[in-house]
Amino acid sequence: MTLIAVVLYRNSAIEEVVVAAEGHNVALARSLSNTLWSDFGPYVTTVEEEDGDRLRNRSETAELNRLVNELTRGLPVLKIKIFRIDGLTVYSSQADQIGEWKDNAGFRRAAEDGFAASKHSYRHTFSAFSGEMQNRDLVESYIPIKGPDGRVEAVMEIYSDVTLAMARVTNNTISYLGGLFLISLALYFLLYVIVRRADRILNRQYIELDKARTNLQAKNGLLEHEIQQRRRAEAALQDARQDLEVRVEERTQELRREVTERRQALTALRNAKDDAEAANQSKSEFLANMSHEIRTPLNGIIGMAGMLRDSNLSEDDHHYAEVIRHSGESLLAIINDILDFSKIEAGRLQLETVDFDLPTLLDGVVQILTPEAHGKGLALPVFLDPEVPARLCGDEARLRQILLNLIANAIKFTRTGGVATQITLLDDITADNSVVLKFEVVDTGIGIATQAQNRIFEQFTQVDSSASRRHGGAGLGLAICKRLVGAMGGEIGVVSQLGEGSHFWFTLPLGRQDDAGSQVGWLEDLQGACAGLKVLVVDDNPVNRRAFEDQLTVLGCETSVLPDAHSALETLKAAAESAAPFSVAIIDHIMPETDGVALSKMIRTVPALADLKLVIASAAGLRNTGKAAREMGFDLALSKPLRPNSLIKCLRALLADAPATEGTLGNPEADPRSRASIRVLLAEDNPVNQRVMIALLAKSGVRVDVAGNGVEAIEAVRSRPYDLILMDIQMPELDGVQAARRIRELEGEMGHIPIIAVTAHAMKGDREKYLQAGMNDYLPKPINRAELLSKIDYWADRQRGEPTAGNRQRAAPSKAEPDAEDGGAKKKRGNRARSSKRKSGAS
Repeated sequence: MTLIAVVLYRNSAIEEVVVAAEGHNVALARSLSNTLWSDFGPYVTTVEEEDGDRLRNRSETAELNRLVNELTRGLPVLKIKIFRIDGLTVYSSQADQIGEWKDNAGFRRAAEDGFAASKHSYRHTFSAFSGEMQNRDLVESYIPIKGPDGRVEAVMEIYSDVTLAMARVTNNTISYLGGLFLISLALYFLLYVIVRRADRILNRQYIELDKARTNLQAKNGLLEHEIQQRRRAEAALQDARQDLEVRVEERTQELRREVTERRQALTALRNAKDDAEAANQSKSEFLANMSHEIRTPLNGIIGMAGMLRDSNLSEDDHHYAEVIRHSGESLLAIINDILDFSKIEAGRLQLETVDFDLPTLLDGVVQILTPEAHGKGLALPVFLDPEVPARLCGDEARLRQILLNLIANAIKFTRTGGVATQITLLDDITADNSVVLKFEVVDTGIGIATQAQNRIFEQFTQVDSSASRRHGGAGLGLAICKRLVGAMGGEIGVVSQLGEGSHFWFTLPLGRQDDAGSQVGWLEDLQGACAGLKVLVVDDNPVNRRAFEDQLTVLGCETSVLPDAHSALETLKAAAESAAPFSVAIIDHIMPETDGVALSKMIRTVPALADLKLVIASAAGLRNTGKAAREMGFDLALSKPLRPNSLIKCLRALLADAPATEGTLGNPEADPRSRASIRVLLAEDNPVNQRVMIALLAKSGVRVDVAGNGVEAIEAVRSRPYDLILMDIQMPELDGVQAARRIRELEGEMGHIPIIAVTAHAMKGDREKYLQAGMNDYLPKPINRAELLSKIDYWADRQRGEPTAGNRQRAAPSKAEPDAEDGGAKKKRGNRARSSKRKSGAS
């Protein structure tokens, strides 16, 4: 090991000497090339002479020799050669070597790779500048000489004398070897001492081990005694094991008897389960049949009552017809609640996930409940927080059902004031692109006693169950809401005090559509434009004032609210005089003492208020609103109850300085399109339902033909072209499902006529069954006139390839609706718009 260390040390030292000498040689080569190359570079690179004698006799050689001697004087340089790139020695300080050829590894590395290469050698004799030298250590370096373009033009070989450096290396090696020898001696002596001490320690340990052996022998006798005792114990354990095996065998027999008994019990339970499922199936079939049998006469009652109400009746007769219609719809709501609750109790409630627009859903709910709220003089505003996304995914139909139930309940138990609905964002879950929303319905009604709040969500429960109660109902609405909210992953609750109104709330997790932004789209474009806009709201209803103030503040408006015309006029004058006038005034139509029209006339008489934009907020169902608004002195008309979309459209028109929009408020059927060109085939076997449908369609201008069963319907389709077929399901000879399938098998345009199922079957799965049979849409009985006409307009336009009319509301196709052109082969994503009004019987 010592010799290896010495050799490694020497080789490392020699390598350092070579590296240092190479560095000096490279520096010298650069100095020589800088000095000589401008004059002799072309000679070296272009000389074609290859004879040594001729090269030695050239003047360039003599001049090079003189300059090299001058530049290397005093340096440890023994010889310098310059080679052409192909290896010819063009110059050498040892003249007899001129003309020789060089080809070794060092030369090739310098010439081809462009890197310097050096090696150490020992020469006994060597020809140098000063003559023959003896016993010299040399470093021989090949150094590339590169031109301006970086290419190697020649190679210079320099021999440096490193004899003194190598002598120092040898002396250092000898010293290093001596030091290692002394260290080895010291280590040997230390090892000898350690071995001697270890030997003494081992001797002591041997003596101790001998003593331990003696002790172990003594303990061995004790262990033999213990072994005997353990053997006796094992014998006892063996006896106990045998006894245990006997007991286990006895217990096994008992368990076998128990298993046999349990199997018999399980068989009995399975039989009971099968019986229960059969009974449940019978119950479902009974409910379906009862639903059909009850809805069929209800369709006649509600339809004929509606026709009577719209005819020329006296005031008393009109009231009687309205009572009949209202009673029929209340009965229908109770039937729907019972059916929903029975499905929930049977565990057959199925949720669906569809894309829907939340503002549109809220508008539809408010539109359904507006007549009832306005009939009682109640405000019905809706506030949608700007953080809530507009485009969501979830069970739209169940959400609409919950909102309709809660808001209808609030209207029923509220005499004055209003019912406000608010939706806010609780949580935005980015990981799965979903949100948690909180829905709140706040009323100014009679309130709920604290002791009754714990049981109002139970089925068949009324806050006031006495015979003298003012409000009826089956007590199922809130129970259904609780079950639906729970099934959708949310929570529901109520905060209320008797005489101070109620605050119902529920939370729901909903998905965010893939293309939905983080903000509500219909607010973003106005928040900047409305910033700082001064708006005055005049309304005697505090619920309306609060709703206007909240929504305008969200839009960035500077909002003031006042309850009467007198204070409003004074405030407007004062603002105009202070050089900070209001830009917009939203005025309620009907107010005590001074109504909105009178206030607008008073405002128009004040010159300082000439630029003020006036908006009339009316719940009276103004028709031709643009013209009516201008005639009353207003710029625009706004329908109540207040909805986000309507307020946004109004402000957008004001900011754009656009004329008042012509249209209809309140009644969606006030300006219907002529339907005289639409021909409909009605397939219905019930004479009462035939009369109801014919009356509804004829009053709306639709031409209708009647078929009494499925066979007659198919013959009618073959004999005459129709824009649409209204198909009853339960008919003699050939039912509606079979008739629809046969119509879809017809060739040409006959096989592609849109078919709407019109049926009293309203159980879960009925709609899907009809759509799979080739029908395009579904309409439950009793018939809602607005929904019927909306669907007729939609499918008639599609059948003819016409654009839908802009002033008439459309019914969206049902979920999973087959395209009208392929008779059911193509499925579309969506959700059927449900516009039938429901009167909740909860609480």
